[in-house]
Amino acid sequence: MSSIVALVGLLCLVAGAAVVFLQLRAGRVGAGAGGHAGEDDLFVPPRNDRSGGWASATSLADSLSADKRAQWTRRMDEALDLAGFHLPAASVVGGVAAACVVAAVAGLVLIGPLGVLVLGGLPAVVVVLLVRARMAKRRSAFALQLPDTLGLIAASLRAGISLPQAMASVAADAPEPTADEFQRVVSEIRLGLDLTVALRNLGERMDSADMRWAIGAIEIHRDIGGDLAEVLDRVVETVRSRNRVKNQIQILTAEGRLSAWILGLLPPVMLVVISFLNPGYIRELTGRPLGWVLLGIGAFLLTSGMVWMRRMTRLVF
Repeated sequence: MSSIVALVGLLCLVAGAAVVFLQLRAGRVGAGAGGHAGEDDLFVPPRNDRSGGWASATSLADSLSADKRAQWTRRMDEALDLAGFHLPAASVVGGVAAACVVAAVAGLVLIGPLGVLVLGGLPAVVVVLLVRARMAKRRSAFALQLPDTLGLIAASLRAGISLPQAMASVAADAPEPTADEFQRVVSEIRLGLDLTVALRNLGERMDSADMRWAIGAIEIHRDIGGDLAEVLDRVVETVRSRNRVKNQIQILTAEGRLSAWILGLLPPVMLVVISFLNPGYIRELTGRPLGWVLLGIGAFLLTSGMVWMRRMTRLVF
């Protein structure tokens, strides 16, 4: 009987993970088709009620709440779009909420009350980490492709074409994610946005100091003139030198970063494994108030240690 219950709980957990995976996978496959339709649905305009002071205060509170929801939804849409998941925020939040409920039920069946805490928030944590990892991966790929991108723009300028046309050629010929980002820049310029503003938006999305340097060189060239191709060649040399130093530092700090992940994941993984192999052993800890206090202290110290090790190995460049 216990094996059947465990199997049912495991199936619930797998179903919850599948919900989140299918939501994100559908967004990646249907890039551009889904858009951000969920943002307008979540925005609730304030009612124009003039029946009295209380109604006006309520209307103002509703308006502020709607503005906060709209800003939160817009930030989520931008993060999902930057990560490559073209899904409305409402759809992702709904899928994650359903997966959290299923995971909590599975944790209650498989482990007990502790399983609700351990597995209940796991889908949300996984989705957040996945989105952040995808964002970091796209930004890293853009940074690695930036020297070749700037070199292609410089070569196009030497060939006699204008800067917007050079960016259009980058959007057509460069690999992803550079092509996608420069296509957005070209579209913004065609819609009437100033070239400098469109490039600044690109620098903010990619969070690239090297790109900001290139944008600064372009702005100076637009103000005082000069040979922009030669300036971009200098920027390319600087960026490549910085990348070489950055790669060396990443190699030297790889052991510390790996140790932080291993030491941080080992205790919770062992807690889950022991809960399956010997539930009574863990029940001695979770069945007493002092045990929960010790678990909280351990979680705090573990989190502090991971944050400290990550900061020690973080590259400030």
